[in-house]
Amino acid sequence: MERAARNRPAKPGGLGILAVAGAAVTLAIVAAWLMAPKTGISPAAVDVSDWFDAEFLSSSTSFRDGQRWLYVCQLLAQTLFLLALVVGPLSRRLRGLLTGRAATRPALYGVAVAASLLLALQTVGLPFAIASHERAAEVGLSTQGFGAWFVDWLLATVIFVAIGSAILMGALWLARRFGARWWIPGAAGVIATAVLITWAGPAVLSPIFNDYEELEEGPARTDVLRLAEATGVDVGGIYRVDASRRTTGINAFVDGIGTTKRVVLYDTLIAGLPANQRRSVIAHELAHAERNDLWRGLLWVAIVCPLAVLFVALMGDRLAPGRASSRGLPEALPALVLAIAIAITAIQTVGNGLSRSVERNADVRALELTDSPGALIGLQRRLAETNLAQPDPPGWSQFLFGTHPTTDQRIGLALSWQRGERPR
Repeated sequence: MERAARNRPAKPGGLGILAVAGAAVTLAIVAAWLMAPKTGISPAAVDVSDWFDAEFLSSSTSFRDGQRWLYVCQLLAQTLFLLALVVGPLSRRLRGLLTGRAATRPALYGVAVAASLLLALQTVGLPFAIASHERAAEVGLSTQGFGAWFVDWLLATVIFVAIGSAILMGALWLARRFGARWWIPGAAGVIATAVLITWAGPAVLSPIFNDYEELEEGPARTDVLRLAEATGVDVGGIYRVDASRRTTGINAFVDGIGTTKRVVLYDTLIAGLPANQRRSVIAHELAHAERNDLWRGLLWVAIVCPLAVLFVALMGDRLAPGRASSRGLPEALPALVLAIAIAITAIQTVGNGLSRSVERNADVRALELTDSPGALIGLQRRLAETNLAQPDPPGWSQFLFGTHPTTDQRIGLALSWQRGERPR
């Protein structure tokens, strides 16, 4: 008995885990700083009350504050649920249910536990998601009734559970096959999955939720083609998406890589923007394609992924029931998911900073292509009003969750351009 206990793998040390976590975050920060494009233009200071009336500022702040705290509460509830499965009474019950039986059929029990765990996580977050949707519908931002919205939630949950279960099953198999070194092929698998989803998402996942039609001949298509020629971008497909079935918001995006690369315009954008503002949006999106920003993001993921997955492996072992001998077994899944959630939260916060730099650079390139700062200012005002966006959100929220510069920063950038500042 004593020999068997000595042969069990020990839990990773807390200091070692902290060291890996610190190294992972440091690498993410350094890589983001090195990869962030430098615009050379500082946004002018902006007083939002000069650009938006008091009623809008009050209503947008009230709406976005509520949505923000609902999201934070959802994250906290899901985290507490995972903690209960890892260290609370639920942990002991789950361990008692799986110990022995799961070891004989790890694949079967693994699929069942992974799918149940991810479905439970989604269910814990459902009340907050419902409240968020109802608030968006109340102010006219969402055009969906509850039934249509709930069908979308169910579809998204099925996809999340299916993809998440496959990833977790892959992690368990690697842990059984490679032991403590499973993070090495695991990191390679995460990178490959990110590339695959970026490539296949537009063709496989996006059509589940929306209808995409080739954009017909007209001013919007002409703008895309002319700006694509100016940037030297092969745009692939040019599509119109029926976003109005869900929202009154205005947007456009470039997604896909290789054979799936495309430009997508919301139907609300095509119908609701003046020509100069529409060109500003399109120029911004084509700037992303011109500067290979999707590949930039994938490269950053590839750089930070190995240390992040090593942290997940070590923390998962540390939190798993018993000792690290549960590695690769279904009983270790709650600890593994909690470790993944911690890693994603930390790394994504750094990644959001890189994203804001990339978006600011695309704004500058759009100004170079259109030389129309007035259009960018008008566009940002319209986007804020249409999407009921808070022009100057709290700093902590922007730091943690913001993927784009704030509205006042983007207006300030256009004002700097208007005053003669140019990229250095």
